[in-house]
Amino acid sequence: MINGQPVAQLMYLDDKGQPLAFCVTKMTMMDEPTAPTLAADGDLNLVDWQAGGYGYIVLGWDDGDLLKEVAQQIKLIYSV
Repeated sequence: MINGQPVAQLMYLDDKGQPLAFCVTKMTMMDEPTAPTLAADGDLNLVDWQAGGYGYIVLGWDDGDLLKEVAQQIKLIYSV
């Protein structure tokens, strides 16, 4: 749960066993859409954005450029 809201999480393990996760949650406040933004928490990288009342996060230990590319593909395919 994030801010009391349920979270859907899809996880993928690459050929080295490193996880890459995509999470979606309903936002409690209807904020304006935001562009994907790269951040880091220690060695964990994440890209997050908001659209259509939902919050999206792609995270993993992979290079931030890869996470940004995955986020852009998700936005393109699902129009979020």
